[in-house]
Amino acid sequence: MKKYNQFEIFRFIGALSVLYYHTTVHTSFSLGKIPFLLEHGIAWVFFFFLLSGFLLTYVYSNKNLELPIFYKTRFFKFYPVYFLSLILTLKFKGTIIYNMLLVQSWIFNRSLSYNSSAWYLSALAFLLLLFPALLQFRKNKYFTYFVLGRV
Repeated sequence: MKKYNQFEIFRFIGALSVLYYHTTVHTSFSLGKIPFLLEHGIAWVFFFFLLSGFLLTYVYSNKNLELPIFYKTRFFKFYPVYFLSLILTLKFKGTIIYNMLLVQSWIFNRSLSYNSSAWYLSALAFLLLLFPALLQFRKNKYFTYFVLGRV
């Protein structure tokens, strides 16, 4: 997948904001007054979902999407690091299978069970599973109206 450098500054600001948010929530660290862009770490998480969806749609909208290659690429892009973080935070609570399969955010009361930051990757895995189907529906004008709420 081609790298789009014009989005790198937004990814950097977003990552810095999320890091600052988690640091201030889980520790006593604080920088006092910070720039507006860094104040809302939670909002940047949603920005990452939007950016991922935008870039995937931009890249694959004019290509023939081969599902096995698409899913294999996505899986090996983040699962090895995710699995390492899961092992490092292992607490032996019993329902690790949900976390190993990346479905903990799909089940109520399981999203923060082991590595609480991994809920994002679980939600991303769900969206990646839906992406090829949504890409096919994109060609239907009624789907566009449904998504935009203009029915």
